[in-house]
Amino acid sequence: MALGSSGAGSGQIRSLSQGQPELRRSRSDEETLAPTYRSSSSRSRGSSFGDATHLSLQGLAPRTLTSELRRVVTLSRPRGRSQTFARVHPRMWCVTRKDLDIFEQEVRDLWEEGGIPDDPNHPHSDLVVGPTIYQVNEHYIKPTTAVANTSWALMRHPLGLECDVFVTHCWSEGVFEFTSKLRRMWPHGAQNLYCCFLSNPQNSDIGELLGDDPYASPFALALQSSRYFLVLPNHRVSIYTRLWCV
Repeated sequence: MALGSSGAGSGQIRSLSQGQPELRRSRSDEETLAPTYRSSSSRSRGSSFGDATHLSLQGLAPRTLTSELRRVVTLSRPRGRSQTFARVHPRMWCVTRKDLDIFEQEVRDLWEEGGIPDDPNHPHSDLVVGPTIYQVNEHYIKPTTAVANTSWALMRHPLGLECDVFVTHCWSEGVFEFTSKLRRMWPHGAQNLYCCFLSNPQNSDIGELLGDDPYASPFALALQSSRYFLVLPNHRVSIYTRLWCV
């Protein structure tokens, strides 16, 4: 199903350039809408942790990265909590396919250790489906990213990655169901993905982050930059009951 046609749950992909409303803005408009985000040219300038730190942290597994960031943040951050995400444009809050593999393995390890409690509304004993994104967010993503006060994506890539793919989903799906379907739907040749629960800083005030103008939200800015848009279905609820990502 191409985006915009009828028939729920097929999860096909479609390039934004094919018949979609034009949402792109000029650079001056972009800076006005999101003045705290750096443009892509800021990658050469680094951020508060310094280029050497970025090079040493990039690519580490989240658990290893958390302990290292605890040391780095304690030594180098200014007064107040560090907000790396405020210095990287939202279109660059992305993960790679390899990151997706690491994320799934980290969650699976924690789940098998009993670190993600069961949700009576959505039992997660199914090895194929797994715990819901809600549970994963509360018991894995938030604790993992709390020290750095950033997103899971920016812990992996503090300088950010240009967005190729934007995915929308409904959070009620199991995490292993999500990762399995996402791998099958991944567009050929695409490198980097924006996914809200990995891309957005989950320990921050999401309402404040979204703001009053939906066109200036991280979702919209990432969507404008992406080449592909994925609608990821699940077996629990129709995806069209919760399309607030777009």
